[in-house]
Parts: sequence; C-alpha cells; structure tokens
Amino acid sequence: MAAVQLYTTNASPLIEGNGHSPLCRHAHERAVVAGDDLLTVADLMERTDFDWCSEGGGYAMRRLSDTQLS
Repeated sequence: MAAVQLYTTNASPLIEGNGHSPLCRHAHERAVVAGDDLLTVADLMERTDFDWCSEGGGYAMRRLSDTQLS
C-alpha cells in the first residue's frame, strides 16, 4: 500500500497555502486537474511539513489499477 498514489493541490511546504483534496469546497477546481501534485502514501508518511486543509482532508487516493489490486 505504500505505493498507492494521492492527489493534492499543494504538496510543497515552500508554496503558500493549504493542500486541498480534489473535491474540497476550498479548492479552486472541484476535480483532479493537471496542476495537482501526485505523491505516494510512503511520501506522505515520511513527511511532517504538509499544511492540509482541515475541511477537505488535503488529499484523495488515486484509484488502484487491476495490477495493484491483484
């Protein structure tokens, strides 16, 4: 599961602003868009510097492929 991918609007602590999940009401776009950041669960667990939105959770899991599910 460490390789499961997550989408967020901002995964960089160097960029001002919270990270929003694609359906968060605070996000500018209400979907996954080309500018979203992609990281893995392992990346998420290793870092403590994220600034997630408290309303939208900050990230959304990417759907697993058939290979990943098997």
